Formats: sequence, structure tokens, C-alpha cells
Amino acid sequence: MSIQSQLIKLIISLVTIATFIAAMHGYRNTQEQLNTILDDELQTLASFILNSQYKDKVQASSKKLNDPKQALSNKKIYQVFSNSGELLASSKDAPSEAMSEKNGFSEEAFAGLRWRTYKLANQRVSVIVAQSDSYRRNVTERILLATLVPVVFSIPLIGLLVFYIIRKSLSPLRYLSSEL
Repeated sequence: MSIQSQLIKLIISLVTIATFIAAMHGYRNTQEQLNTILDDELQTLASFILNSQYKDKVQASSKKLNDPKQALSNKKIYQVFSNSGELLASSKDAPSEAMSEKNGFSEEAFAGLRWRTYKLANQRVSVIVAQSDSYRRNVTERILLATLVPVVFSIPLIGLLVFYIIRKSLSPLRYLSSEL
């Protein structure tokens, strides 16, 4: 095996391993940051709803879809309860019973899906907002895929550049070898 082929294999292997490690680190960090952003969105929605006035029970409209799980899996839903436990308002697809009993963030299961919920209360009402885990996963995966694909596709380009540079750098050695 020639020095050139050994160098090329070694450098491309190191670049691939380093790229993989960097991509995994970036994947984890990006996933954490996106979950924080989605959680902030739930908190903002809960705060907005909590600061709104409720006089009558209000049903929010939503598009009718054939598959109710599909409808629920792509959105946020909410509920507003009085301190006495009366449902004052909710999104159309929200269940009639409270989606969460815990204040703050929690993971719950209802309507055949897993949900990330956030509950916020004041002296008058409690607001519960929920976002399906499948929606959160889809959003996160789309963004991560968009950021990682260029990194993965750069490996062959780096391999070609390494091959060209090593071949060019070792050409005097190849010339000397052929003369000997």
C-alpha cells in the first residue's frame, strides 16, 4: 500500500469521525434548544390565554380532517377552567376533562397521543395548553435534517479535496520513485 493511499484513507477517516461527532453534538444541542423554544411557545400561549377575559364557554374553530388523530397531532390545544373546576373555554379538539393536574410542564397521554402540557393559574382561572409529541418531534426532525444534510454531503467533497491535495503534494515523491 502506498503512502498516498494510506494518507488519504487516514485523513478521510479522521474527517468522517470528526464530522460524525460534531454532527451528533450539534444534533443534541439543537434538539434541546428547539424543545426550549417549543416550551416557550406553550408558556406564551398559556400566559396570553390567562390574561384574556372569559365570560362564556367558547369553542375555537378548526379544520375538519378525516383522521382525528391527524388533526390533533398537528396543533396546540387548550383548556380554561375556573377555580371551581368548571370548563370555561377550550379548543375544539380538547377533551372535556383536564389535560393535566400538575402546574408547569408535564407529559400526558390522551386522545390516543402523547402530549407536552403546560398549566398556568391565577386567582380566577387555570389554563392548560398542550402540544402533541409527534408535532414536536416532526418540527425538530425537519429542522435538524435541514442543518445536518449539508454536513453529511460535505464529507465526499472534503474527500475529493484531500485526495487532490495529497496527490499534488506527493507528486515529487512519485516522480523521484519512478526515476529510481
